[in-house]
Amino acid sequence: MAMDRDLRPYLLPLMLGYLPGAGVGLGWVIFRSDIASAGHGASVWSGVADGIFEWPDSTLLNMRAAALAKMWLWAVPCLLVFALLGRARHRDNRHVRLLTQSAVLTFIGYLFVRFDQGHGWGYRYFHSAWGVIPILAGCAMTDRSDAARRLVSFAGAAAILNLLIVIPFQMHEISEVISQHLAQLPPPKRPGNNVYFIHPQGGFYVADMIQIDPLLRERDLLLASRGAELDSQLIRQNWPSAVKIASGGAADQWYLGPQDQRLPIPGNRDEKSFVFASDPNPSTGN
Repeated sequence: MAMDRDLRPYLLPLMLGYLPGAGVGLGWVIFRSDIASAGHGASVWSGVADGIFEWPDSTLLNMRAAALAKMWLWAVPCLLVFALLGRARHRDNRHVRLLTQSAVLTFIGYLFVRFDQGHGWGYRYFHSAWGVIPILAGCAMTDRSDAARRLVSFAGAAAILNLLIVIPFQMHEISEVISQHLAQLPPPKRPGNNVYFIHPQGGFYVADMIQIDPLLRERDLLLASRGAELDSQLIRQNWPSAVKIASGGAADQWYLGPQDQRLPIPGNRDEKSFVFASDPNPSTGN
């Protein structure tokens, strides 16, 4: 846009449009540092300043090469080839050029972000520009020649076979991975309630399981472990009769008993509350 005289006046308004998102990101960092201890809060700001961007090395380039493979495998077969063909056939169209530049710059920009996307399907760092790919692929089908009609027939066959064969296989694979992931936690004992103290550094991405309903409406709690002593203190403060029934590398499980032990919030019988254990030595930052 900066190089196009007709589009250049719109560049500044476009940049201003990103400010709300940047404000939300800054607010999130401030919130994290505010609820953290003094030492941890400083590390949050330090991580934002120093720990996100770096010059790409062989490890990072290998990550992004794997990302290209993920984009290919989780798209309709040959979709990326169709997109390249569409770009080549309409190289003189300004809209096509802008779409292509948007996708390429998005991918290149993340070459300087040191994080791998972790587990997952496809390449989520590219999702903000993913819509460019099917649009460019559609541009490859606009010609009325016999060769273009054969290309359209091939693309249609690939899409139908993808729907009938590839997507069911991918759905089965996703289901298996998620089932294995959730199986790291022991099943909740019923009737009654359970409290899980999850060890973020143990297991396979178990930190992703630390989720809690803000209104505490779920029968079970999934909390981050702060060590056996503080975990036990929290349990005793809230449910003195609770029993630890499982302990492992991923999590410890406490059973609160056959009756609902979660105390209702005064004035709202549908919501529950509990008391957090305090750190006996706040200076440690735990």
